[in-house]
Amino acid sequence: MRRVASTISFAGRYELNPDARQKIATPVSGRLTLHVKALSHVKKGQPIFSVSSPELVARAHEIEALEKRIAVYREIKTPNAALENELAVKRAEREALLAGADEKEGTVTVSAAEDGMIELLLAQNGAWLETGAAAVQTVQMHDLRFKALAAASDALRLKDSMPAKVGENAGRIQLGVGDDSGLVPVYVLFDSEVSTIAGERGHAECVTDETGSPHIAVPSKCIVSIGLQPTVFMKDPHNAERFIAIPVTPGASGGGWTAVEGLSPHANNPRTKDLSPSRCEIVCEGAYELKLSLPSVGAKKESGHFHADGTFHTGEH
Repeated sequence: MRRVASTISFAGRYELNPDARQKIATPVSGRLTLHVKALSHVKKGQPIFSVSSPELVARAHEIEALEKRIAVYREIKTPNAALENELAVKRAEREALLAGADEKEGTVTVSAAEDGMIELLLAQNGAWLETGAAAVQTVQMHDLRFKALAAASDALRLKDSMPAKVGENAGRIQLGVGDDSGLVPVYVLFDSEVSTIAGERGHAECVTDETGSPHIAVPSKCIVSIGLQPTVFMKDPHNAERFIAIPVTPGASGGGWTAVEGLSPHANNPRTKDLSPSRCEIVCEGAYELKLSLPSVGAKKESGHFHADGTFHTGEH
């Protein structure tokens, strides 16, 4: 059941979202130790690399010295506000420098913020890194969007945030900026990760008018002409080697689908009264071969049956 007349279909590919890649930098300067390899998968919280930082060691010594001086003043019960403030500033600077990373004895360990894959190693093991230098690049392989190029006439019928589907993946429309080619980038954005990979082809569909009544529809290539009569072949639900030729009346067509009337299995085959139209299995690949296997028009027709390979056999088994 489809709203063929109000459905826009466009072909495209999955691609990574712009923020699916992330460069992870060291918060301090120091000597790099890598804990991962290129193309390895990491889990959230897993250590990625460590940096041994002389700067942190020096800061720790400064803080330790201030703490000892303040302890002396506290023993003689003589407050020293200047030293107390200096200690607070040194501690705050150290915490800001670490940016939440784990530190032990001057070595900072940076962990993965989320599940992903190490796409690139941007520095060699043992290299000296300055503060803010990137060490690795991670990628969220399933943080994808779908991109297609649609004709401007079709894009005019679309609006941002319209619901759309790419296969079984539901998302929403986001229009890009067109150019002189007359094509407009159309994106389908997903609220969660999708189980596919970047580069895979697909077809997106968007229903522009939900108020219209849906109709029974089949892929357009399922319909073949026998004489002048449009026809589809339905698989016999009681015999996998038999196919039933059903005359249909095509209606609206678009996006590779055609609405049809007359596709009612119990009306064409009394033995399938228990089968609803939504459960029909229509031949898509091979409909033309089944047509060619029919007896010639005007020839004496013999009773028989079709086999799954499209051949026609006379008589019964």
